[in-house]
Amino acid sequence: MSSKWFNAIHLLVCPLTVLVGYLMNAYGYGAALQATLNKDGLVNAMLVKKGWFWTSLVGWWCIIRYRAVPGATGRDRRHIVQSFKRYAILTVWWYVFTQGIWFGVGPIMDLVFVYTGGHCHYDVFDDAGHVNEDFQGSVTRTNRALALIHNVLTLHGHHQEHRQQQLWDRSIGSIQGALAGD
Repeated sequence: MSSKWFNAIHLLVCPLTVLVGYLMNAYGYGAALQATLNKDGLVNAMLVKKGWFWTSLVGWWCIIRYRAVPGATGRDRRHIVQSFKRYAILTVWWYVFTQGIWFGVGPIMDLVFVYTGGHCHYDVFDDAGHVNEDFQGSVTRTNRALALIHNVLTLHGHHQEHRQQQLWDRSIGSIQGALAGD
């Protein structure tokens, strides 16, 4: 394969991935895929959540393997320094892409996720207004999240209108019951 085609394919991978994700969601395939994905699954836990580790490991292995040979010339040393600079720039880009650095706007990764039809479900309460037993999928996460929600509700709950006070009190009661293990 010629280098022009190789470069063109590499430049188109990311935009095509976003376009395919958008089209899959637009034509109804997104819901079927979302039902099969698991945020705590092995693939997600080992590859996606530790993606920068794996990228760094493979990248530095290639740099050392192909550039840092015994008896390296000054040119090879310059290549290693240049590789380090590229790695630093990519690390900053990764941080901006995955963590976000501006206020009021999520990271670029989340913006792409939402733009292509992704969405998150926070089913804290069931239809009856009680704490959903399956919230977040694990007891530890559920208790941690409910404790945070409880703290927010108790800090900011005293200024509610009278109509909302009943819902407020039921919510706090449900969360306290769930945290206590009732």
